[in-house]
Amino acid sequence: YDTILDPVRRRSYNLSTFPETDEEEAPRPSRLPVSQEQLMLQAELSREVHAETEFTGELLRKVRESQGVGLEEIASRTKITIGHLSALEEERYDELPAHVYVRGFVQQLARHLKLDSSQVAKTYLRRMRETLAARGQR
Repeated sequence: YDTILDPVRRRSYNLSTFPETDEEEAPRPSRLPVSQEQLMLQAELSREVHAETEFTGELLRKVRESQGVGLEEIASRTKITIGHLSALEEERYDELPAHVYVRGFVQQLARHLKLDSSQVAKTYLRRMRETLAARGQR
């Protein structure tokens, strides 16, 4: 038990037991370098995103790109497949699972992007229901 509490002994123990998982060698989240395009997107989004914003797939993509976050990073952190994330952003509703799962996906995505998850889910799902109703689906 003392080995676990003592940071020096714990590190030594961890390295002897799990040598390939050295804490310093752990991959860092990949952030894309901030570009001029990202800065322009951030400025545009600061005007677009407010309490009454209707979140669309395109707007979620813009927010993600403005933060320099790739779909791969979100997929690895949230365990939502890249296919589902892509379908959310491109509003390919027929490729998404049941509404209850989509709600969870949208809320996780919003939290990862530091958005109001309830507002994002409410407006995204409303848009999804309206579109599917117009098509006569679900």
